[in-house]
Amino acid sequence: MLADGQAFLVEPNLGLAFWTLLMTTVIPAGIITAAKGRLGWLALGLLTSGLLWLLTAWLIATPDSPWARRLYGPAKLRRAMAAFPRRLPHANAKALQHSQ
Repeated sequence: MLADGQAFLVEPNLGLAFWTLLMTTVIPAGIITAAKGRLGWLALGLLTSGLLWLLTAWLIATPDSPWARRLYGPAKLRRAMAAFPRRLPHANAKALQHSQ
């Protein structure tokens, strides 16, 4: 209750729930989106309060991203190169070395 006897219009603990959701889902999804080299989606996610990051964190990474270099094997790296054929040439050379 407020000092003049009126009730709150919004639950006071709603802010805590919002920050908990933000810290446990949206921010890590933004970090994953950036690590996957999806910088365009990262910028669009800023405009949508991070909601797009929850979707783009599930997409395949670009072949020259830190995520792909560290976590992808040869098969998945070839799949990423097929999805992004105009990325840096050294990514294509690395994938060919892994597949031989």
